[in-house]
Amino acid sequence: MGCDNIILYIPIISYIIGVGGRGYNIQGPQPQVVFFFILCIDNYRIILYNGTINKYESEDNMSKTRPMQKWQRDHFVRELDRKYAPLLETASLKLKAIEAEAIEIAEKNLADEIGATPIIQELQQAIENYISKMSKAARFFCKAGNRKGQDVSYKFEEKKFSIGGYSSTYITVEDCWEQVRDWASSLAREKISKTPEGAILKQLEDNKRASYREIMEAGSPDSLKGILENNLQKDGLGWKQETKALPPSNVN
Repeated sequence: MGCDNIILYIPIISYIIGVGGRGYNIQGPQPQVVFFFILCIDNYRIILYNGTINKYESEDNMSKTRPMQKWQRDHFVRELDRKYAPLLETASLKLKAIEAEAIEIAEKNLADEIGATPIIQELQQAIENYISKMSKAARFFCKAGNRKGQDVSYKFEEKKFSIGGYSSTYITVEDCWEQVRDWASSLAREKISKTPEGAILKQLEDNKRASYREIMEAGSPDSLKGILENNLQKDGLGWKQETKALPPSNVN
């Protein structure tokens, strides 16, 4: 039977007991959608067919094409963070233990390499000498005041002297080492990233980022679940979580 005309669908909702269900053999406890359609008009003859589809199956198909809502994306992101948190934390702790030692070694090597060590030592000696001269000046003025029976400023009565306070024009030995440490840290982290521990952390971060991108670009929740399950399995995780029964109670 050939037909080139437009197909016309006319859906009619029907239940087991209800209007529109008469004359059709509809079995099963679920509601049905009874539909009629005019297949075509062939040589001035109207050919009529009828059939049934399950209402729940129709709704399920609609849910698969329904756009994802914001609250659904937020849910997926929270679950992604929760599943990756233990792995990322463990990998980060392992790397920090290596990083502390690597930075300490890199700091000393870099200071020697750029010639910072003798400069810092000179500054240290100059500061110690400056403090020594302040202490000498304080003792002098205290003795001079006593001889003349004159009061002296409280600054000269201090027992311990130091160079303190913050100023953009004031550089300490600690400032110098902090600058060297900052440069050394960047070099050490670059080297650490190439170690097996660094590679594991980077791979975890990259895989999580890929799954996050899938969440942001997904069209529907149903299609996204399969993608996330496949992605997480590569890191020994799973998106679907099986429920387990509680162990039997020993209470008599």
